This record gives sequence, C-alpha cells and structure tokens, in this order.
Amino acid sequence: MDKFGSQARKRESVWWMLQDLDMNDNRITSLGHHKNSSDAVTKRWLTQQMKDGIKDINDLEAALEAISKELEAAKKQLNVIEKDVAKSLPITGGKMVGGIDMQGLTNL
Repeated sequence: MDKFGSQARKRESVWWMLQDLDMNDNRITSLGHHKNSSDAVTKRWLTQQMKDGIKDINDLEAALEAISKELEAAKKQLNVIEKDVAKSLPITGGKMVGGIDMQGLTNL
C-alpha cells in the first residue's frame, strides 16, 4: 500500500486518462482560475461572463441605435441638399430665365 492508501499499481498506459471521468455524482470543488481555454471554470465565473456579455450587447445595441438615428438625420440633410442642387444652374449650357440680383457680387 502506498502513502495514499492505494495498492501499488503497475505503470499502465495513459489510455485510461483519455476516457470519460465518472464522478459518481460527486462535485468538483476548489477550481483554480483557468489559464487555458480548455480549463474548467467555476459556475460563478461563467455566470459573470454571461452577465458582462449581456451588458456589452446592450451597450452595442444602444450605440447602434444612436448611429442609426444619426444616419437617418444625415439622409434627410442629403435629400435637402440634392433638391437644392437640382434647382441650381448646370455648370455648362442651360438657360437662365428671369432677373438676376447682382447685388453683393464683386470682382466680375
């Protein structure tokens, strides 16, 4: 018997370490902080990550909503500008009809 109270075993291959581990309804306690992505984590840590993720998603949704409103306002401004440009004279050609107010023009 060894110092842990078990019968000494011959060195077995590691295949048994690659099999599923049956905990016989026992819990795993005192997990350390995970270091690798494949390490086990506590329920508390996972719950906190999920809450933080939901907060992040809510923040993103609020930011997207604000950006969407800004885009709608910019579209309205662009429509106004397009209508004003459509009323303007073309750079070349075209006809001018009616009187032209020349006050304020200098360096002609």
